[in-house]
Amino acid sequence: MISPPAARDDADGVASIPSGVEDRIEQTNASLTSLERRVADASLEPTIGPQERAVLTSLALAVDHMVRELEAIVAAPVSAAQADGRRFGRRVGRRDPASRGANGADAAMDLRDEYLEDATARVRALRARLEEASGTVLVLAGQPPRQAPRRARPGWLFAGRLPSSPAAVDAAATATVAAARPAARRSSMARLAFAGKVCTIVGLCLAVFFAYEYLVTPLEMSRAQRFLLTEFKQAQADGSLDRTPLATGGPVALLQIPRLGLDRVVVEGTGQQSMKSGPGHLPGSSLPGQFGNAVIGAHRTTYGGPFRNLNELHAGDPVLVTSGLGAFTYRVEHVLVVKPGQPDPIGPTLDSRLTLFTSDPAFTAKDRLVVIAMLSGDPAQFNREPSQPVPPNDLGTSGDPVGLLVALLAGAALAGLIWAWRRYRGLWPTVATYLAFVPIAMALAWVTCGGLDRVLPSTI
Repeated sequence: MISPPAARDDADGVASIPSGVEDRIEQTNASLTSLERRVADASLEPTIGPQERAVLTSLALAVDHMVRELEAIVAAPVSAAQADGRRFGRRVGRRDPASRGANGADAAMDLRDEYLEDATARVRALRARLEEASGTVLVLAGQPPRQAPRRARPGWLFAGRLPSSPAAVDAAATATVAAARPAARRSSMARLAFAGKVCTIVGLCLAVFFAYEYLVTPLEMSRAQRFLLTEFKQAQADGSLDRTPLATGGPVALLQIPRLGLDRVVVEGTGQQSMKSGPGHLPGSSLPGQFGNAVIGAHRTTYGGPFRNLNELHAGDPVLVTSGLGAFTYRVEHVLVVKPGQPDPIGPTLDSRLTLFTSDPAFTAKDRLVVIAMLSGDPAQFNREPSQPVPPNDLGTSGDPVGLLVALLAGAALAGLIWAWRRYRGLWPTVATYLAFVPIAMALAWVTCGGLDRVLPSTI
């Protein structure tokens, strides 16, 4: 390192060297060393907090400001010295050309120029060290250096480039501290975004399921009713309706309720599968028109909701039933809600009645809405087989747990299909991708919704 020449008066035309350059270089070197030490310590830590990142960034900005001031200081005297040297040489040459090398002015200028070159090299070395430290600070701050330059935004470091003016340094430091401070908040925002995505996916799945329950299932029942009506008329004509045992899912009777505008074919069985086609006759109960308690259950909201407005019936309203035993008229006597623990009205009785039941409230099977209608006239004479125990699933208060397993398996397959589509859709043309994945996705969604539907009680 070359010692700085003594500052001299510029009366003879020689530009003086600014005082304090060496002190500024030493101060900058000390600050840069401190920055490098803190960066090295931070690099050894597995994680650093937002406060430490803000301190490192602010210190890097401050050191950059000091280096820029040094660059401006050592650059100005060089240009001035070159111009003053030319003037001094011409002045001395005019006085005494022989004394140019003897007066010592050239030697002083050479010493000063040599020191300025040394100072410039030291400042460049400081700049190089700062660039390396700043790159590490950028990585620690979560903003890695970029190869291509980008338009700088206030408060962030881009590719190691720092603001130049002191005001810009202060503004950038303040903005960087403000940006680093809410790191925990950004983490919480990421968790909220993930939760939002989960809620969106769950909401979408629920929307698809409800669309299946309230748009698709009524179409299934309408289609089944058309076939059942044809089968019922044919069985009525050939007399096969009065034969026992009745086939599960086959037509039993035609139920008509004028006040509700209801006209449905009743099938045998109150299980999940049977009641998808229409109102179901409880196995083991009397047949409509026969002595005893004829019990019929149906959905209240899904599959067209045949018994949706069952609570609107009043005492005396007629209920018409046509079966293999003939046509019968019942009159409504009671409309009641049966809660758990109360006497069950679907059991055997010693009179001729028709009991209609569904879920209550409409969207749950917590209670049971029951309509009891008494037969007008004498019952038909018919010998039936003894009553058989009714499975719990046929009472309309519980669903089939196997449906949950089916829904989980089909849902997992659908999720895997969506993942594969998102990952590999770029390998195929768009049209081919949709043609390949959409039908399979629709089929899996259909199976998933069908499995969940089996979990619901058959009277919902």
